Amino acid sequence: MAEMLGSRLLSPTWVWKLKRFLNIGDEHKLKQACAIVHELTHRVMTTRMWHELLLAGKDTTDFSLAWILVNLNRYPDVLTKLRKEINEKLPGLVTGEIDIPTMDDLKDMPNLEAVVKESLRLHAIATTRVPNKSVTLSDGTFVPAGCTARMTSVWGEDASVYKPERWIDAETGKVKMCVGMRFALLEMRIATAVLFSRFDLKTVDDPFDVTLRRGGED
Repeated sequence: MAEMLGSRLLSPTWVWKLKRFLNIGDEHKLKQACAIVHELTHRVMTTRMWHELLLAGKDTTDFSLAWILVNLNRYPDVLTKLRKEINEKLPGLVTGEIDIPTMDDLKDMPNLEAVVKESLRLHAIATTRVPNKSVTLSDGTFVPAGCTARMTSVWGEDASVYKPERWIDAETGKVKMCVGMRFALLEMRIATAVLFSRFDLKTVDDPFDVTLRRGGED
């Protein structure tokens, strides 16, 4: 390819442009070489994009699912409500007729979604991050400086309590919707529904003794 580009540099401009127009000689070879490079680049970029989409969030999703397990052990009444909803809405998942629920299967399961969102609220992945200054998001949501997901002014005096029903609208019985459902949220809902429809998972220690420990701490 370098040789063909060198030939272009040594030729008068009108010569290599004419060859390119007629698709002959070095210009024909250069065109073929460029097509191969473009195809290879596209394939590599597409592969990496899918790897990042599917694998980059693996650890954060695992972390979130672990806290869902802990919270459902801490609050058995919440687990009872969740299992009741799974039995009613997805009986095939319990009997084994369904291996993995679809988005349509999960769209009318407010308790499942509330369980996941409440765990994310209490045990966010970026636990120490707070906005340094006030900002307005693209959907118009105002986020004040220093805001966290446990502010009593936003969530009430029980902001530190695991309470999934806070996400469910009292009038409609549906989950209060946020703009932009994300792939990770769907992934956690599927995993939670599958796990607790078939297994009775328990923490080894008292679930209330489970705490978050930063990497490197003893």
